[in-house]
Amino acid sequence: MKNQLCPVCEKPSVYLSNLDRAFHVDGSENMSCWAEVLRAAAEGASRSQLRFDLLEFTKQIRGVESCKRRIITALQEKEGEWVSGSVLRRRISSKYRDHFYYAINDLLKADVIKFQPAERNGLPGRRFKIQTLP
Repeated sequence: MKNQLCPVCEKPSVYLSNLDRAFHVDGSENMSCWAEVLRAAAEGASRSQLRFDLLEFTKQIRGVESCKRRIITALQEKEGEWVSGSVLRRRISSKYRDHFYYAINDLLKADVIKFQPAERNGLPGRRFKIQTLP
């Protein structure tokens, strides 16, 4: 994990090497940036490579949707309580953990959950809570 700028919009981002993806630090949507990076990379790619990329993209979207459901369930169990990002991430099975950051970004954008910056042992982080209806 390293800090850098998004290659498309130049917002501060965190690059996760195990996912080969960068996520905006402010939690803003980055799917359009990711799509632009894929498009640029695909301009020189073969037709079979483009089809493979599309299949991988579809699998990614399905994984994100599954992860979002699991995050909502985990937060509903603790309704009214803040849950640290690390604890929440560990509640997600390893099968869906790679999709965690995309799912969190989608849920934040849709106002389903809210977050607060948090710090533990001098390290920055976030904690999450299900959004309650007024």
